[in-house]
Amino acid sequence: MALGGRVAAQVVVMQPPPPAAATGPLRAAILLPLSGPQAAMGQALLQAAQLALFEVSDERLELLPRDTGGSPAKAQAALRDALASGAKLILGPLFGTEANALRPLAAAAGVPMITFSNDVGLAGGGVYVFGFGPEQETQRVISFALSQGYRRLAVIAPQGAYGERLLRVTHDALGAQGGELTLIARPSASDPASVLKEIKAGQGHFDAVLMGSGGQELRVIAAQGVAQGLWGDRSETRMQLLGTGQWDEPSLSRESGLIGGWYPAADPATRQAFAERYKRAFGLEPPRLATLGYDAVALASVLSRQGSFGASIAWLTQSGGFSGVDGIFRLRPDGLTERGLAVLTPTVQGPQVVDPALQVFAATMGR
Repeated sequence: MALGGRVAAQVVVMQPPPPAAATGPLRAAILLPLSGPQAAMGQALLQAAQLALFEVSDERLELLPRDTGGSPAKAQAALRDALASGAKLILGPLFGTEANALRPLAAAAGVPMITFSNDVGLAGGGVYVFGFGPEQETQRVISFALSQGYRRLAVIAPQGAYGERLLRVTHDALGAQGGELTLIARPSASDPASVLKEIKAGQGHFDAVLMGSGGQELRVIAAQGVAQGLWGDRSETRMQLLGTGQWDEPSLSRESGLIGGWYPAADPATRQAFAERYKRAFGLEPPRLATLGYDAVALASVLSRQGSFGASIAWLTQSGGFSGVDGIFRLRPDGLTERGLAVLTPTVQGPQVVDPALQVFAATMGR
């Protein structure tokens, strides 16, 4: 790992911290799948965490990496080992099933957990959900679409739990802001593009389509929508494409079928600086989730400067929040993470900002 000199801290405190209470080493466990099917993602998160440890960490912070193997049982063994080694803060794990298995152990030890999962059902009781979930992302892009006059939405919701979460938040956001959900379509695993028959049949009943799919499913639906004249340059409709955080992947940033659509994400300029430093250090482009590892360790460093994780945890949820690699964010007392997101659009030159991200949070915590 080739690392250059230190840089200015990437997690910036928005409100002054309390005075330091003690000295001595403070140990934080970082629990990741360093073996098994998701080992590549686990290694990337760990490398980002190590980059933060080098660049911004307080010298008292000691990071204890432990392998969960992507398994709840292995995650429990990893946490027991980390606690026995003196860990007073848990960063990770990556998956909701692992985090759920660790809840009772963390609670019994009185150790807070900042999980990289996006399962909002885990939040509370000393567990902070740090991952990117569909709730706030979808609210952000829907609010922007409504502000631009798009009030009737169709939703392409993928099968499974993510799709159900997407539908719930879409229904709530539209109901609260005077919009209307006019069509729900579900792509099949065997033929995702078949969902476009419903979209074509429903034309005239909506003026925007929220596409919740990601990866290859999204590519197929987007490309076939252009080919069938539903959107894109050949389309005669005013149909606006909307996306979720599923669009926020480098491989999709220039996807021709998505050009002109809107999706929520961090400002790419702030993330690009991190990506360049990561690539210099490790010779690889960081995956999207790597920023979670960096910001979590930078947060731990902020806490360690106060001399005690436990004494600082209430301050961790201060309303001013923090500014990190993905822009401003704050951990709420209920265990959820609130983020200031921009609205982007894919272009042939890469993603461009359509509506800037928040720079400062309101004084009160939102939902």
